[in-house]
Amino acid sequence: MIDISSSNRSTIVALATPLGESAIGMVRLSGPEAWKIAGSLYQGKTPWEKLTVRKVFVGLFGEEGEILDEATWIRYAGPASYTGEDMVEIMFHGNPWILLEAQKKLIEHGAVMAKPGEFTERAYLNGKMDLNQAEAVNDLIRAHSRFSKSAALSQLQGKLSHVVNHLHTRLLDLLALIEAAIDHSDIEETFLPTAEISSRLSELEKGLSELLKTARAGQFLKLGIRVAIVGSPNVGKSSLFNLLAREDRAIVTNIPGTTRDILETEIQIEGIPFRLMDTAGIRESHDIVEQEGIRRTQQSIALSDVCIVLFDGQRKPSDEDRKMVELVKDKQTIFVVNKVEEPHCATMYDFLPDPILISVKHHHNIEKLHEALEKQYTSLGYNPQADILLTNQRQEMLVKQTLEAIHEAQDAVSHNASEEYIAHHLYKAKLHLEEIVGKSHHEAILERIFSQFCIGK
Repeated sequence: MIDISSSNRSTIVALATPLGESAIGMVRLSGPEAWKIAGSLYQGKTPWEKLTVRKVFVGLFGEEGEILDEATWIRYAGPASYTGEDMVEIMFHGNPWILLEAQKKLIEHGAVMAKPGEFTERAYLNGKMDLNQAEAVNDLIRAHSRFSKSAALSQLQGKLSHVVNHLHTRLLDLLALIEAAIDHSDIEETFLPTAEISSRLSELEKGLSELLKTARAGQFLKLGIRVAIVGSPNVGKSSLFNLLAREDRAIVTNIPGTTRDILETEIQIEGIPFRLMDTAGIRESHDIVEQEGIRRTQQSIALSDVCIVLFDGQRKPSDEDRKMVELVKDKQTIFVVNKVEEPHCATMYDFLPDPILISVKHHHNIEKLHEALEKQYTSLGYNPQADILLTNQRQEMLVKQTLEAIHEAQDAVSHNASEEYIAHHLYKAKLHLEEIVGKSHHEAILERIFSQFCIGK
């Protein structure tokens, strides 16, 4: 267990529910004086010192002659609590003024205001969860889709940490053998064959590489797959954007070049999050503002994961349409022909690979576009239901650094380097793996992680 610094021995307080009128609002305390501070403001039939832990009791909150509210109280005894410390959770009627007054009273009686994420930080420092699980708490709170919620819950349950710890154990086993060879280098029988070292390193490389492949999928679930809707002016990009977003976000007119800026919104299709980008139409233009919009469109194409390229089925393909196909040739692309109300020219777009024919105006065949978008996740090589994913840049960077250290050890083996030199690289790999789950950490890293939490969690 990691020791808690003296600065963390204070008793902290914060609202555990968002401010706003509701049925219930919660204030949470944690620390060595949590019971004493809360007890000084409790008035109930059952004496404070006789309140059974993990049981709900009703009592008044306030000092004699100055009752704030009737509340329900729960005491927790450390280490059997969320933070691993003594805790109290007090549920009030969900009036913002009452909640803020209660928090103020608790601070007057000795508590200090919690920093963002400080409850979960204490849980981590007290060994109640590792760093991956602590990050998953925040991810779970902020999840915007079914699959991103599932990924966060899986990480909270320790599935990613289990994989990392398994790799760590295999690395320690190899290090132990190499250290034994170093300690007994004078005994020929203890020498570890080079082929055996190389084989074990290859197994570690394989496991780390498989884990690293999940990083992009984890980012997709967290941030959404970026989808740029592109095409010539006035083909219906903004109308399609509004239809997919199910709200009027983009201005729709018959004037070509109306969209000058990039609009973004998040949608979900079968639990998979997408970030839609409505872009300016690409065409030859001498208008400075429109030229800037076109430049931003080209930038959006470069940054997107998938492009929906839209064409106008009411007119013949133009040179600009054909240039558009060339522009997205290196991207994951869905070709869509809009305005297929009769009569139309959609058959003249047979140069497109598997175009989807739709009518935004009549909502025709939009489900086909939904299906095509849904397939993009798997066509990018990922399973949305995978329960072991790297979900942030910190994890991805550390896995990369671990893999690099293993590569260096493998290179050392191939050049017949000494066991000491091989062990040096393996110790680097060991430290990086331990950082992933937080067995070793830097204070600045912890501050950055927990500062992203809401206060009260």
